[in-house]
Amino acid sequence: MSDQITFETYRNLAESLKGKDLVQLIANKLEPIWSENYMRSYSPTELTFVDFPAGEFFFFSYLFDINRGRNVVAFGIPKYLKQTRSSRIEDHPLGAPKGLYAKGHLLANNLDGGLDINIIPQLSKVNNGPFKSMEMRLMNLSKKGGHSFYSIRCLYPDNVSQVPQFLEQCVIWPDGRVEYKLHPNM
Repeated sequence: MSDQITFETYRNLAESLKGKDLVQLIANKLEPIWSENYMRSYSPTELTFVDFPAGEFFFFSYLFDINRGRNVVAFGIPKYLKQTRSSRIEDHPLGAPKGLYAKGHLLANNLDGGLDINIIPQLSKVNNGPFKSMEMRLMNLSKKGGHSFYSIRCLYPDNVSQVPQFLEQCVIWPDGRVEYKLHPNM
């Protein structure tokens, strides 16, 4: 895995886009960076964006590797929804050892992430620990009418694995602060 995107990448972009449109504009700057970085490590491949608009301001999108059938990154402006967990997740294929891994959501179900494309093998201790903590803060902001940019990038160990080696979690808060975490997932 050769990765050239770091905390500084996100911080520098956030600083260059200071202003009220930061949350909406940053996705346009990051999409080509994510795509080019992934293609350098896992070429040849065919990438596609899958977009799910959720109202005038909210959206969530996925960059998906069609050749390998795996998520590269999920990103957008999360929107709080009060909804129950779908029973479809119970039969979702996991491709990783049970117990150690959960059927993790890249975007929490309560942040409008209940789609099949949104499920990945995620270490249970990551899913129920730092991911849940960040998701609760995002939910609280959204409930109060605030908006943030949130991305979860899957970093794979090789060309074939369906289990990300690392999960990169990044939030750009409305004031431009960047919160970045890289979670081991193997």
